Amino acid sequence: MEWVATMISWSIYGVVVKWSQRQEEPAEQFIEHVLPFLMSNLRTLNLQDSKEESG
Repeated sequence: MEWVATMISWSIYGVVVKWSQRQEEPAEQFIEHVLPFLMSNLRTLNLQDSKEESG
């Protein structure tokens, strides 16, 4: 689980750093583009963790 947390946090950090260097769109619009990808990945992880605990 530590590896997963590290990958997610670095992914978030990387995309925010890239946005902050260019700021080609407002923060709100950036979040609207990035958040669905992040949330879909987190939902997938929750499903896998639930299956592992029950199996």
